[in-house]
Amino acid sequence: MMQRLVASVLFALGVALLPLAVMAEWASVSTKQVNVRSAPGVSAAVEYQAWIYSPLQVLVKKGDWVKVRDFEKDAGWAYAPVLSDAPTVIVKTAKANIRNGPSPRSKVLWEVERGYPFLLVGQNGVWLHVKDDEEIDGWVHKTMVWGNIPVAAPTQ
Repeated sequence: MMQRLVASVLFALGVALLPLAVMAEWASVSTKQVNVRSAPGVSAAVEYQAWIYSPLQVLVKKGDWVKVRDFEKDAGWAYAPVLSDAPTVIVKTAKANIRNGPSPRSKVLWEVERGYPFLLVGQNGVWLHVKDDEEIDGWVHKTMVWGNIPVAAPTQ
């Protein structure tokens, strides 16, 4: 009886906390690159650089600075005015095929490597329509990427 009660309480708690996990706040890099620093402020050491369309999970906000985490779980501080709320994704697998349509039978247009960021412009089931800031425009399977994929992404 006690085990069943504990299990019920844990289940209810998990269901109650689920929206918090699903509703993570996201930001994306809106300039060619951004320095991610060890602390808020331009005098803090640069930990790494994130490129345009890189999705970043927002952890904390402090004035004009935002503590963020990337797909490799590296964290640091970015200057908020160079970030946007545009939905973006980044390739998390070793390589990903960008296709001319939302199907595994569609022609492969490009093969990109881990860490390649994209702007998300549409969705068709498990396929995401993505673009970079130059010439790539195509479809990638959502299991190949990490980032800000809205629950109701635009359908194309």
